[in-house]
Amino acid sequence: MAAFKALGRWVDGSGWTQALVNASRTRRAHQLTRKAYAEYFESYESKGKSQTLNEWKEEKLKKCPQFLYWASVVNLELL
Repeated sequence: MAAFKALGRWVDGSGWTQALVNASRTRRAHQLTRKAYAEYFESYESKGKSQTLNEWKEEKLKKCPQFLYWASVVNLELL
């Protein structure tokens, strides 16, 4: 038990826990973006109006400030 406490104190001050939290958030944001694009693609595919993922992202970045913000957060965390 003492070893676990010592390990916890060591890891807590190392920045490792924050790196794991950031990685988890980045992964979640990426999953949500992919899910949103999949829903868009399914709804427009039958009409022949669907865009590629990059085209869709560029359009969303221009039209939605919230999307721009979170895309920027994801990009910064990936750096």
